[in-house]
Order: sequence, then C-alpha cells, then structure tokens
Amino acid sequence: MTFLPIVDRELRERARWRSTYWVRGLVAFFATAIAAFVLMFIAAAAPGMVGKATLQTLAWLAFPFVVLEGLRNTADSLSEEKREGTLGLLFLTDLKGYDVVLGKFFASSLTSFYALLAMVPALAIPVLLGGVTGAEFWRLVLALINALFFSLTAGTFISSISRDERRAWAGTFALIGLFVIAIPALASALRVSWLSTWSPFTAFRLHGANSYDLNPQMYWKALWIPHLTSWMWLALASFLLPRVWQESGRRTERRRVREPERARRGRNEMLAVNPVWWLTSRHTHQRAWLWLVVSAIAILGVASWLGSLNSPTALWTIFGCFIAVHLALAVWVGFEACNSFAEARSTGAIELLLSTPLHVRQILRGQHLALRELFMRPLLLLLAVELCMVVAQIWLMTNKGTGAFGSVMLILMLGFCLVWFVLDLFAVAEVGMWYGLTSQKPTQALTKTVLFVLILPLLFLPCCYMVGPGLMVAKSVIFFTWAQSKLENEFRRAATERYDLPRTTKWMRRAPPRLRMPQ
Repeated sequence: MTFLPIVDRELRERARWRSTYWVRGLVAFFATAIAAFVLMFIAAAAPGMVGKATLQTLAWLAFPFVVLEGLRNTADSLSEEKREGTLGLLFLTDLKGYDVVLGKFFASSLTSFYALLAMVPALAIPVLLGGVTGAEFWRLVLALINALFFSLTAGTFISSISRDERRAWAGTFALIGLFVIAIPALASALRVSWLSTWSPFTAFRLHGANSYDLNPQMYWKALWIPHLTSWMWLALASFLLPRVWQESGRRTERRRVREPERARRGRNEMLAVNPVWWLTSRHTHQRAWLWLVVSAIAILGVASWLGSLNSPTALWTIFGCFIAVHLALAVWVGFEACNSFAEARSTGAIELLLSTPLHVRQILRGQHLALRELFMRPLLLLLAVELCMVVAQIWLMTNKGTGAFGSVMLILMLGFCLVWFVLDLFAVAEVGMWYGLTSQKPTQALTKTVLFVLILPLLFLPCCYMVGPGLMVAKSVIFFTWAQSKLENEFRRAATERYDLPRTTKWMRRAPPRLRMPQ
C-alpha cells in the first residue's frame, strides 16, 4: 500500500490544475511590481536606506497574506467533507486519521506554499540594493514560512472539530488572532518576554539586524515554539477527526430546540415580507458578535483618543486604526454577502426559489434586507462615535487657536473617509452576492471580492495620489453598478449554470449517417 495515499492522490490532482501555475506567476509579478513601485518613491533616499525600506514594505505586505492563508484555504477543508458526507466513506477503508488530515492539509496548502515561494525572489531584491544582509533576508523567509505553516495547521485543526462553515472560519480567525495579535500585545503590556515566543509574529518582528543582535535567542525560540505548536495542531486533528466526524445526537437535539415565542414571531413577520429575508436571517449569533466587536472598538477608540489629546502622532495612529477597522468591517460584509448565496446554491435553495413566482428583484431585495438588518445599526453606532470624536477634536483645535485650515482639512478628510467607507460597503455587498452565486466555493468568492474591490485599488492609489480620492469613490460606484447589472440580468443563468448541458464540439454537431433500408 502507498504511504499516505491521499497525499499522493491530492498532489497529483493539484498538479493538473491551472491555478497551481497561475498563482505562482501572478504573485511573483505583483511582488516584483510592488518592489519596483517602492523604489520609485525612495530612490532619492540614502543608499543604505533604500534596501531596508523596500524589504520592510514587502515584509509587511507578505505577513498578513501568510497569516490569513489558513483562514482562506484550510479552515473549511475537513468540515466541508463532513457536511457532504464523504468523510465517512474514507474511514470505511483502512485509512487512518493522519492519512485524511495530511491529505487535505497538503492539498489545501500547496497553492499557498507556491505563492510564498514565488515571493522569495522579490524579497531578495533589497539585498542587491544594499543595507540588507543575506542573514536578515533568510531570517525573514524562515519567519514567513513558519507563520504560513502555523496558519494552515491552525485552520486544519479547527476544521477537524467543526461542521458548520461559519463556525470553522470564526474559530480559525479567533485562534490565529489569539496567537498573532493577543499574545504579543499581552506580553508587551505585562512585560513578560517569554510569553511572546509563542507567537509567530515575534520571529517576524525580530528578523531585522538591529532587533536580532539584541536578543538572538528570542528569535529562535519564537521560531521553533510556534513550529512545534503547529505540529501539535496536526497531531490533535489526526487524533480527533476519526472520533468526532459523526454528528452526535446531542448536537441534533440542540438544533431542534424550539425558538422563543418572540423570535419565532419575528421570523414569521420576515417570512410574510420576503421569504429570502427569512432564509438568510437564520444566523442570529452573528448579530451579537458584531455588536460586541463594534462596542469594544468604540470604547477603545474613545479611551485612546482621550489619552492622546496632546500627541499628534497618536491621533494619526488612531485615525489609521479606524481606517483598518473600516476595511475589516467591509470584509465582514463581503463575507456575509458571499456566503449567503453560495450556501443557498449548495443546498439547492436557489433552485427552489427560482421555481416559485418570486421575481429576481424580490430575491435580491431579501438579501439586502438581511444585510441591512445585521449591519446597519452597529455601523451607525461606530460612525456616530467617530463623528463625535472628530467634532470634539475640531472644538479643541479651535480653542487652542490652531486655525481654521486644520479644521477644514479634518472635516474634508472625515467626509471623504465616511463616503469611501459607505460606498465600499455597498460595493462589496453587491459584488459579493454575484461572486457567491458564480463561484464554486465561498472562499473563492470572498477572495475575489476583497482582492478586486478593496486591495488592488489601494495598491494603485499611490500611483495617482493627486486624483486618488475621486478614483476611490468612482471605483466603488463602478463595482456596485456592474454587480447590480449582473445580478438583475444574469441571475437565473448563473444560478442554474451547473445544470446546463455541456457544449457540443464541432464533431458532435455533424449529422448522423443515414440508415439505408434493406431492399
């Protein structure tokens, strides 16, 4: 018998995929283009600073990519097999838990590893520019590979103990956020250095020559401790998967628990208004988490603003953090928009809706009502808090005699950010619905939505910074109009495309030979 047969089969299958080759080329192209773009702006700097600035820019763009790859690729790898019922067929054979886990792990992580491998030549460009040593470059590569391995194994572990797609993604995001963000922040606040070695972010932070020379042992500890933790995730997944892949009776009974009378009455009202609204509003736990996240962000933002009234640098930092929060919330909206139609299509609910007298616009309106019910009130709270902070800051600037110019610029900047944020929400909602309807998996739909609507325009923004604000607003309007037109005109075709007959080739369209009747 072949050792790790599922790994062998999955790798042979992935070797035939076009995406396996296209992703490497695209990632290498974008990494090299970003490096060239950075060099255009810092070419006039000191010779020793050119290479260092280029390396830091590429590194800070690569680290979020490798950290989020586990969320994108492996968070739903095993839980999807559970929902489709194919995992039990594998365990009817002589396969062990590690065969299945490693097979899905290698299949899901192959593209991510190739993408990181394609970044390595671009990361080596700063070494040729000067100011960066070869050891510094290789320490960065090791830290990125280790962070990618940690992210992928964390997603595999959460997927092995989950069945629902949303819970698998939420659990993976929470686990990665705990080790990458929460543990380093807690170690910095408590001043406990050994705690930060459990995070893969520490090795990434210490890859520079100055940081590494101060404490080289800290770098290597932050490298091998998360690495061993990653192998522990794989071992736990291999041990638990054969024991938890079946749905227990307790979970089934928990699903059958009757809803409270008030909640049931509210859902009946949704059903009377729009059946699609009722269908897409079943995941009520998302609302509680959203209120919790927005409330925590608002409290932390106000507390940080009160503590940094006399520090312009801290105020700009808070402003940048709120921009990042806006981006994260836009991704959340895109996730919900992509997942709703993708889930309805996989379960066959879309075909059932299209067989009813409901019009396409009624189906889209139900999705809009569900998104508005989930996101509108928390987002209005966040925008109100930001508006109050800006008004208070303008009042303080006026009392200090800073001048009207600073207040006017602050108002213009706030107005642009609010318009940009709101238009991005509408754009990712519409584009997410279209890609969720046409993509094979929700992860593919979310990746396309975030990449095209949010990330790529930001990369091209410095090239045209003079008209950048206008372009950011225009691109959101263009994406929203394009997706809305696609949904209204091609909804039925996209929803039933997988049931279309394959296209006939030229030789199949030939007329069959005539049969001669016997004389």
